[in-house]
Amino acid sequence: MSSTGEQTPFKIVVVGGGIGGLAVAHALERAKAEGRVDPLEVKVYEKRSDESSFQRYPIHIAPDGRSALSALLSPSELDDLRQRSSHGITHGGIVLHTPQFSSLFSIRRYEGETPQFVHRWVLKGVVEQGVDLCRDKRVVRVREVDDGGKIEVVFDDATHEQADLVIGADGLGSTLRAQLYPEYARFDILPYIVVQSKLSTPHASLPLLDPQGINMALGYKGYSLLLVPFSGEPLPPYPGPDDSNSPFSDPEEIRHSDITTIQKALDGPTPEYVFANITVPAFAGWEDLTETAWIEHITRLLRSDNAHSGLIRAFEGDVIPGTVGAWQIVSCGERRVPYGACGGRVVLIGDAAHAMPPQGGVGGSTALKDAENLAATIPDPCSDFYPPSTEK
Repeated sequence: MSSTGEQTPFKIVVVGGGIGGLAVAHALERAKAEGRVDPLEVKVYEKRSDESSFQRYPIHIAPDGRSALSALLSPSELDDLRQRSSHGITHGGIVLHTPQFSSLFSIRRYEGETPQFVHRWVLKGVVEQGVDLCRDKRVVRVREVDDGGKIEVVFDDATHEQADLVIGADGLGSTLRAQLYPEYARFDILPYIVVQSKLSTPHASLPLLDPQGINMALGYKGYSLLLVPFSGEPLPPYPGPDDSNSPFSDPEEIRHSDITTIQKALDGPTPEYVFANITVPAFAGWEDLTETAWIEHITRLLRSDNAHSGLIRAFEGDVIPGTVGAWQIVSCGERRVPYGACGGRVVLIGDAAHAMPPQGGVGGSTALKDAENLAATIPDPCSDFYPPSTEK
């Protein structure tokens, strides 16, 4: 026994600074601060130097996600998140309708439960608190150390460090999953494209059947269009050219400062806009489409489907520049990736373990549930992950 009786901290490296990785690190830091776990050192590594534009989109929080947040966050943190995610969405139901806004089906559920939607950057800001996060540091592989039961984490700058546990939260293109389970290196790519955008359209200009919930148009041309009205602070007016309402019609006639003002307003606590998410069949060359080309493609699709004129006008003139993003849907299908490797010292969570289609808040909520379960397991004395009281 050492004279100081000092314990060696159990070291955890989290690979990936997304919602799942930050959430589990945040919960472990809480457990450490509250004395619920032996000496613990947690470090999060994120390969990106800053946030991508994808992080500016809102995500739907399913019931499992809300229960996970209640466990991961302190009461004051959860209250703060709820206040910052008050977007006028009062329930988790949905209205299905035609492109002409004729109702097909509706259901209201989870009345009064909050949050229903959160902006990614808001949620990440909450779970990043108290976390030791290192950006612009990419993990390229992990390997077992011959003695001591350690895992060595190797970075792309040729540096490395050892850990007692590695949590792989590095997303759909997980480097750790590809290394540890080559047969799961790539998940299935489905033949559909998701295109997200934000519309400055006043809510009253669209005949939404549920102004406090999720509206989804089922098109006759093989597409679906989700519309969610976010209530809050009105955006600045659009500075479009005199002969057109579209900010994409002639970029040289648009005052850049005004567009920047609108884009910055979207980063406010509760901006008012309509979140649009359209799923269309994949087609050759979709990866090369610009924002303008996507708007034209969607507008043509809506016109060919005899969609409501207000819906067509919204896409023609109210799409906010810099908010259009498109990607192909990825899913792990029925395949189940093992959660633990290297004797259980490397664990995958979130999209690194199970990719979900981007509907219903399944992906983000599953990552939060993974984080909750793992954060509760590590401090459990009966757990295989329980930090041993190793004395120096």
